[in-house]
Amino acid sequence: MPLQTDDFEEIDGDVRVSLDKPLQSLGRGKIESVELGTGLRLMRADLVGQPAYNGEVLGCSGLILEIRLSGLSKSIELGGRQRTGHLEAGLIEVAGCPQPATWRVSAPAQSEFRTVAIGFSPDELMRLKMIDSRLCNQAMHLLVNSKMIGGSAPLALIAVAEMLLLLDIDAPGGHLKAAGYAMNCLADALGIFYEAPAQDNFSMLARRVAASLQANPHPGRTLRILAHEFLVSEASLKRIFMAHHGVSIGKFAKTARLSLARQMMISGSSVAAAAEMLGYSSPETFCRAYKQHYGMSPRASKPT
Repeated sequence: MPLQTDDFEEIDGDVRVSLDKPLQSLGRGKIESVELGTGLRLMRADLVGQPAYNGEVLGCSGLILEIRLSGLSKSIELGGRQRTGHLEAGLIEVAGCPQPATWRVSAPAQSEFRTVAIGFSPDELMRLKMIDSRLCNQAMHLLVNSKMIGGSAPLALIAVAEMLLLLDIDAPGGHLKAAGYAMNCLADALGIFYEAPAQDNFSMLARRVAASLQANPHPGRTLRILAHEFLVSEASLKRIFMAHHGVSIGKFAKTARLSLARQMMISGSSVAAAAEMLGYSSPETFCRAYKQHYGMSPRASKPT
């Protein structure tokens, strides 16, 4: 279970956690907890050299996702359902709890101890509905039933965790980037535990992006723009689209653009108007691309 708070003090040789300050050191390491927005918190810990400890930690209500990059720790919920957690390198844990809960955390001395935890309130989880309602329902199910589930973290998810660990929150757009990575991280994590529904969700996303490109294949709609539009990371969108359509977004958009160009030619549009509307740098560039794709000039496609 992730450490959800910021300020640590020694009490009778143990570590007790409170919510007083945004950043404190523990041993030779560091724990940072950042409020990314209403109901969304990012906790990052890099506790290299941390001696063995026992800690009492207040876990906030909501759905918590933790990815351990290295190190080992165990935890048990005090009271409540007395859930237990066991995290080591390469593992991931998702825990839901409708009410705050106190946890007892113990860990041996750490040569490396790095982790990223993301806490979502129920209100923040509803943002998932903008991506996919089924993912949102799965997340809410974990929360309402106080579930705790774990598994192996794929390399892609570990890469996202490392990105969050190293991200400069205070840089321009830092909070926005972290929030985007966090939502994508959660969606990928839920996909691990709900493989079949996740595949359905990814198929739906791929179809929605394809339909959007067919309706508006302007080259200005880059991978970055589309990822922002559909609230996913560029890497995930690129991977999901390729898996479901067998071509890159760029190639798909190019084909869609030329298909729309052919329709415009058949309907009597001028070459100049089509080139401008479809984002080509000049009518000549448009004509070359059209002829290369269809084996004829745009004008040859016009009705006689």
